[in-house]
Amino acid sequence: MNFLVDTNILIPLEPTKPDDLSDKTTEAVDFVHLLRQAGFQLIIHPIQKQDFQKDHDASRREMRNILLGKYIELRNPPTTSLVFQEEIQNIKPNSNDWVDFQLLVALERDAVDFLVTEDKGLRKLARRHDLADRVFDLSEAISRIKDLIGEPVPAPPAVRSVIAYELDESDPIFESFRDDYSPDFERWLTDCKRENRQAWIIEGDNEYAAVSIVNPETKNHLDLEGKILKICTFKTSEKFSGRKYGELLLKTIFSYALSKKYDGLYVTVLPKLDSLIAFFEDFGFHRIPDKTKRGEFKLTKPILSFATESSHEDELEPLDYHVRYGPTAIRIDNSQVFITPIKPEFHRLLFPEEENQKELVTGFFPFGNSIRKAYLCNSSLKRIDKGDLLLFYRSGDIRGITSVGIVENILVTSSPDILTKFVLKRTVYSKKEIEEMCLKPVLAIQFRYSGLMRPPIKFDELKYEGLISGPPQSIQSISKEKIEWLREQMKIRLQF
Repeated sequence: MNFLVDTNILIPLEPTKPDDLSDKTTEAVDFVHLLRQAGFQLIIHPIQKQDFQKDHDASRREMRNILLGKYIELRNPPTTSLVFQEEIQNIKPNSNDWVDFQLLVALERDAVDFLVTEDKGLRKLARRHDLADRVFDLSEAISRIKDLIGEPVPAPPAVRSVIAYELDESDPIFESFRDDYSPDFERWLTDCKRENRQAWIIEGDNEYAAVSIVNPETKNHLDLEGKILKICTFKTSEKFSGRKYGELLLKTIFSYALSKKYDGLYVTVLPKLDSLIAFFEDFGFHRIPDKTKRGEFKLTKPILSFATESSHEDELEPLDYHVRYGPTAIRIDNSQVFITPIKPEFHRLLFPEEENQKELVTGFFPFGNSIRKAYLCNSSLKRIDKGDLLLFYRSGDIRGITSVGIVENILVTSSPDILTKFVLKRTVYSKKEIEEMCLKPVLAIQFRYSGLMRPPIKFDELKYEGLISGPPQSIQSISKEKIEWLREQMKIRLQF
């Protein structure tokens, strides 16, 4: 595996004097150390040497030119891409934007596996062209590599429910709100406290890693109907990037909204926060035309339980329906259903919310925090489609169906590098385990977590109803004749 690094990573890696040291230098050094530990390569693009030639400091320019010689340079990098062809035509050659596009072209053409950059604009461009899963900032790259080598990031406590008046308003996480909403922010936060609004925090190293405040809406407006919950505040600290705390926080909000029987959620976001907008859109929030007085975008999301009969059911494909109305909204009639065996040790990591001692587990690995996950097996089964249903059967101790997921994408490969590229942001497996699995063809499934079955559907029930004849050893489909029984069980048991 190789990681192409942006110039904004190389600069903190190669300070030429004490004044050149930055807060990213230590992080960049840790990143390089982990790459070596994992046996991965750091790659630079030859065009970056031209980038360094723009430095007006002649001595620093010459020194860095020498230092770049110790890095592996991408040979004969691709210079054209149909994906970026139209955009590149409007960019001045050798400009900063031109360099950025050359890095993305190398990524899109698979000359490199991943790109590491601190440039938010470059990451936005990658999202627009469906390359986001292969682009990291430093913190996220470090976190992902630690997953692969089996070294977990420091675990915070589980998400903690608090009342707004319990929040520490001096915490650094609120600084950006003061910058964006001054002078009204202090008054607004005081109102939140006096109204005893619901809030959640994830605590990091003596500061908040993430925070959210919500409020019931009494007015019937926007494009939503019924009981509406507004997400007033949603923020994860950049210091904790890559740990999927955003998804962990959103899971908490989904769970709260479903348990309180809300019909929809909405949030307002400043246009400059494009990555946050993209995050919400990825989980079914849609932008509506009108804006707030501050120019914020409004994003709305109706939410349905599995038991809800919806007139929307025939309008969307199963996966699109789930994303828009989920997490527990599932179209089951036109989807295949698979019982998917998983060992207890992997189940604990992939679904920490289902452990009795979840406060000791949640947050330990980023893929456990996330809603978007991945499952790997050596099954020869290939007829799986987007929107199909995965019923995870925990073997060993529970011996029953505990969790539900919706298929996003599948891949069959025997290449460890291709497999790692496909699942790196979601994996529960280490680099060594992936290599061992790839001794035979691997079926990799990207899926979205849709909830847990409480209580689990145990082996004896499944066998009695004819869904299985013995303990499942590999992923297996459920016949159409058993779907109605399964639907009734999910109405009763599926929670989030």
